[in-house]
Amino acid sequence: MKQLFYLMIILSNVVSAQKYTGYELSGRLEVKIGSEIITPENVLIELEGESQSEQTDADGNYCFENLKNGQHQLKIFGYTFQPQRFKVNIDGENLENFNLKINADCLADGEIAEKDIKEGKPRLLIRGGIAPIIQSGQQDFEKKYKISYSDFGCMQDPSECTKQYNEVIFEYLDNTYGNTWRKEVR
Repeated sequence: MKQLFYLMIILSNVVSAQKYTGYELSGRLEVKIGSEIITPENVLIELEGESQSEQTDADGNYCFENLKNGQHQLKIFGYTFQPQRFKVNIDGENLENFNLKINADCLADGEIAEKDIKEGKPRLLIRGGIAPIIQSGQQDFEKKYKISYSDFGCMQDPSECTKQYNEVIFEYLDNTYGNTWRKEVR
């Protein structure tokens, strides 16, 4: 008789668990880089302490399912030197459009490129490795076009930061020297 009682309790719990699907938390990640806002793909967002993580899709969207009522903490990896955290409270219903906005920790971006140009210190940023590499003729290019190469080494900005900076510098070089510099650039 006891065995039947325990079996009924177990089956009751299994049926209850199958009915409860939990709540959904979804939204979009937006990252401010200089004056531009992007919605990046493949950024890791973790629900701290809950062993769940998601990556943003091509439009910066994310979605967590089967969440319980209560407070949750999201942790975002990437674009900042320290993970960014956001608290959210689930209170008996799905929470959609919980958009996350962060400012990227860029050592260089489009705004910094404009400033460097005005100060007469434009650079071309290179994403390299631990040890910088100098190529033959590099100093001649730097002198001719009044620009320097800058290699971040192992402390690299997110690629979008570097890309934004270099795009502004490319436009500056085109406007100043035409497109002849493109045949000589490293």
